[in-house]
Amino acid sequence: MRLFPTVPLHFRAAFKENDRGHANIIPAGTNIVMSAYNAHRDPRHFLDPEKMDPERFSTQNSAGQYPYAHTPFGIGRRMCVGHVFAIMEAKTILSNVLRRYRVIEIEGGIKGLQENLKASFVVSPVKSIRLKLLRRSHPSHMCNINVQGE
Repeated sequence: MRLFPTVPLHFRAAFKENDRGHANIIPAGTNIVMSAYNAHRDPRHFLDPEKMDPERFSTQNSAGQYPYAHTPFGIGRRMCVGHVFAIMEAKTILSNVLRRYRVIEIEGGIKGLQENLKASFVVSPVKSIRLKLLRRSHPSHMCNINVQGE
């Protein structure tokens, strides 16, 4: 959700004038677009930003982190109302899949995924993402899944 946020852009309107310094003033009412995709890769907020490192979000490692550096569900009053359900659903599905299978990436890995993204209101793959699942109880039994893009 950090490297590939489903909703890559957040749209807001400045409710009051904001002086950003260096003669950079955002007038009240100005429409603002924030790129979560770029913010989530900002090296000022994430050490080695292109690396997949779930430990960066542990309580110990995230202490003192800028609170708006990671915004996969938006921020403030317009934050996604389903964010708690989405996290719970993702954890449930991942824990069930990972308990039963070992996931092996095929066809390009992360680089292939980056080259295969289509951005609109949400980010989705242009074509399917192919993975191989190896059943944990019987390593010789393999099954392939194909996650379809739009």
